[in-house]
Amino acid sequence: RNLRTWIDRGGFLFVDDHNHDVDGQFHKTVVEEIARTFGPLTRLPSSHPLYRAFFTFPDGPPTTGLELNGWGDDLVHEYLKAVTLDGRIALLYSNKDYGCEWDYDWRNKRFQREDNTRFAVNIVVYAMTS
Repeated sequence: RNLRTWIDRGGFLFVDDHNHDVDGQFHKTVVEEIARTFGPLTRLPSSHPLYRAFFTFPDGPPTTGLELNGWGDDLVHEYLKAVTLDGRIALLYSNKDYGCEWDYDWRNKRFQREDNTRFAVNIVVYAMTS
């Protein structure tokens, strides 16, 4: 109830499925809970302003290393899902495993993936300005 109140008042929630498994327990549980609390997730089109909030991603969300080979399934999720309220993304859901891509590698003092770090900037800018 508190989370719903916060979202209704303009809050933003980003949920990232670290397991990258569309049939996994986390995915099933979180999608069910999101639907129960906020309504169903809908596909976010590549033309959404999120993909141009600061950096431009004309093809939609950037892929991750885990999508391409990390889990051995070569499954690429071509879009993100969201719950929108009053024309803004209130909840953004990804099963692309951005969390691992955004790790800072202390050994070489770099982020793991440049495009995905830039996409993180887009998410923050969008959340703060929409």
